[in-house]
Amino acid sequence: MPGAGLAFRLAAVSHVRARALLVQQRGELLSTMSDPTACKPSNGADSGVLLPTRQKNALRLLLDKRVITPKEVALLDYRTVERAPGIGKSSLDIIRAWLNSYGLDLRDLPTATVNQRTAQRTRKLERAIDYLRWHGYEVHRSR
Repeated sequence: MPGAGLAFRLAAVSHVRARALLVQQRGELLSTMSDPTACKPSNGADSGVLLPTRQKNALRLLLDKRVITPKEVALLDYRTVERAPGIGKSSLDIIRAWLNSYGLDLRDLPTATVNQRTAQRTRKLERAIDYLRWHGYEVHRSR
């Protein structure tokens, strides 16, 4: 069947042309990626300080916006950002450092940080004392 061979050759030629076009587009993309002026931060900032992608995406999800600005993030409450999905302690530190580079910070910052290990130990001791008292023991705290 001579028509099938011709169709195969045309498909192969169009595949080669498509691949050449893809390589050309990839080359253009790589050349724009190597140019730092072509990449603008999505937060609209002109400063040299950029927010990493993970934190940027978490804030985009929290604000439900594609483009975020430091002023919008600074209007958020500390606890809101802290509890947002994808934001842990280190991400919170990165976001606060990013905001500080613009002279901003999150609202309602906690006044003092409590050592988590000490707080956990205290809670466990309080529960143990309550348990002993519940079962009739007298517990005296030494001071």
